Amino acid sequence: MRLVNILFLALCALGLQIAEAQPLADYDGRLGAVSLRVGAQSQRQAVLRLGSTEHLTLELDILGSEGPLLGYRLRHTEPDGQPSAIAPIEALSGLSEQDMPLGELVPQPSCPYYRYRLSLPNEQVQFRLSGRYLLEVFRLDSPDDILLSLPIYVAERLVHTELRALPEAWGKPYGRHQGVELSLSLGGELRSARPGELWAELWQNATRVQAPQPLVKPSAVEGSVWHFRGAQSATFWGGSDYHVLDLRSEEGVGEGIAHTKRHEGLVELYAEVQEDRRGKPYVSRHKPELWQATTSTYSPEGAYRLLHFALRAPELTQGAYILDSPALDHLPLEARRLRYDATERLYRLSLPLKQGLLSYRYVYLPAEGSEVDSEPLEGSYTETQNVYTALVYYRPPSARYTRLVGGQSPQ
Repeated sequence: MRLVNILFLALCALGLQIAEAQPLADYDGRLGAVSLRVGAQSQRQAVLRLGSTEHLTLELDILGSEGPLLGYRLRHTEPDGQPSAIAPIEALSGLSEQDMPLGELVPQPSCPYYRYRLSLPNEQVQFRLSGRYLLEVFRLDSPDDILLSLPIYVAERLVHTELRALPEAWGKPYGRHQGVELSLSLGGELRSARPGELWAELWQNATRVQAPQPLVKPSAVEGSVWHFRGAQSATFWGGSDYHVLDLRSEEGVGEGIAHTKRHEGLVELYAEVQEDRRGKPYVSRHKPELWQATTSTYSPEGAYRLLHFALRAPELTQGAYILDSPALDHLPLEARRLRYDATERLYRLSLPLKQGLLSYRYVYLPAEGSEVDSEPLEGSYTETQNVYTALVYYRPPSARYTRLVGGQSPQ
């Protein structure tokens, strides 16, 4: 028996997934890697200071050898994403809809792509008001077909926030929930704010764990400082640690990769098979500091590889398992849905991903809904190091829109 066949059978015996090669040309025209940052901050939560010299940078790839003409639009919204009562001319100087700069072809043997870059604010448009904005990118030949939709946060600095993670969530069983105490130092006009006029949105690493909620009952007030401690602290599901893939090597060998395969010049990578860990003991895995708090770190002209993911879990009768990652927010849920392989009793998903670092986990999507279940498949990882951020909104009764008066991305 040839050595290659022996190795193939050995891999199968170990439960490693072997899938048929899928040409990356099948993904031509699709969105590849996306990066949104102010400095090096997370894609999910890029916060720009109103009136500062800071710039937000969006980079995105379109797979294939033909780069479409793209445009973008900005819309001012309320914290929940609904349109605000503010007209575009009030929120922005310049037109709210613009053409994007032309993309640059990055020739790669197995998967060429066009890379686009947009900086905000720019000569065409600037922000006049604080708040949450929606950035939409579309093809100029089909402006109603949204290619990418991402929130942007433009903040005034009228509130200084301090957060302290609790070793045990208030009033909750140990090990399943986490808690955070919040202190707000109010400046300027906010010194006269009343309970219920300020709202807080809480992020853990690169994931929002608490939607905007009114701050109606501080546990203590010291001058212009509001404290939310004890029973008034934020409490939420403990969340899960992210698995890590190191995709930087030209050969594809790195942390989290079980094995590699080459097919007509294409490097295919097979992530380690993950297990359903609900109800099982906590498992700690080492990772470089703050990997869980950032999106993928891409090589600017890195190559794309075909990544094969696998989860060993019982077949679902309803709902779906979804691949979740701060770096994959731009993909619709259906594109990140794992499919069940009855032969090997594995859930699988294949995606083209760019060279770099990737953090990911698996979550459950109920059959009747668009929001993933907050209880992850890998259990509660309350013992990990975490980075917390609070976005603070202000809306008195007479206001026409909700201002973002405090918040910054994790450093």
